[in-house]
Amino acid sequence: MRTYAVKPKTSGQRSYIRTTMARALESHSRDNVFVGTEYVNAAVGMTAGNVLGDAETWSLTKVQLMAIVRAIKVRRAKRKHGVWDVKASTATLLEWAWIEERVTLALRQAWHDEGRPWMCGCGDEINRSVIHFS
Repeated sequence: MRTYAVKPKTSGQRSYIRTTMARALESHSRDNVFVGTEYVNAAVGMTAGNVLGDAETWSLTKVQLMAIVRAIKVRRAKRKHGVWDVKASTATLLEWAWIEERVTLALRQAWHDEGRPWMCGCGDEINRSVIHFS
């Protein structure tokens, strides 16, 4: 199975992705964060194992990248609606945006490698009727 390298620059970025995955799993039953058992299993595996450890570079499969991107999108939506990350500073948000972009770029590369560049959108819009902001 092909893997893609994602290289967080700081421990804060590593922590952000780990926390994002944990929060997504916690809210999955209410918000239906992950569509499909494959992505739930990938998320559980990443949070329970050492996949998102302190290594300089993470080697992630396309399914893992898709799960992370979905969790990031939910976190952004919650942030936009003032539910999560309310007190995060601009500097912190910029640091998080950097790693979010790297994960998204790795997923885009996966789609291009499969010869399906039209998939790069990865469902940019979250189904807001499913997400609960309380």
